[in-house]
Amino acid sequence: MANLYTESDAAISDSARRRAKSVPNRYVANIRKHWILYLMIVPGLVYYIVFKYVPLAGSVIAFQNYQIFKGMLGSSWVGLDNFKFIFTYQDFYHVLRNTATIALYQLLFGFPAPIILAPLFNEVRLMLFKRVVQSLFYLPHFLSWVVVGGIVFEPLSNQGVVNMVRGWFGYEPVLFMQQQAVFSVHCRLVGDLEGCRLGHDHLPCRHCRDQSEFV
Repeated sequence: MANLYTESDAAISDSARRRAKSVPNRYVANIRKHWILYLMIVPGLVYYIVFKYVPLAGSVIAFQNYQIFKGMLGSSWVGLDNFKFIFTYQDFYHVLRNTATIALYQLLFGFPAPIILAPLFNEVRLMLFKRVVQSLFYLPHFLSWVVVGGIVFEPLSNQGVVNMVRGWFGYEPVLFMQQQAVFSVHCRLVGDLEGCRLGHDHLPCRHCRDQSEFV
């Protein structure tokens, strides 16, 4: 009986070794057979390596007194001094609160916007109207943040349409962009205009990030 178990175990182990050896061979054979398909993957891999992974090396400047003319290799190391400066900055919590508020707006309004917009467009039966409106919604995607922000900012400026209409009724102009509530809505509207497009994720509002500490 012991011999039977020994022979059975040996047969199983031999079979396992053969399967283990055949796995790499199958992969090599598959690559040789479908080499054109694997070759088509190469540009995508190169793109992600060059533009996604290689730039991660630039994260080291967070621990340096970075000098643009010296570069990463020539700049001196300062350890955690940059982080200490940020966390002890007098307006740090104010900026953090504004950033969290904008992120919350992004989550509550920006995320569901394209999801809701897609089925609404799907229900439009007049094809010409559907294509025109889709193009208008997609147009801000091809414009810079400066242009999109300016389009939203101009009606609320001191000489904008809103203050012009207020002047017709005898009201004084209001600097809307100096009011915190209006500025927050403006940031979210800029993000929605640029980011609300069918089948695409929202991008953080760079215009809002740059201006958040002035709210």
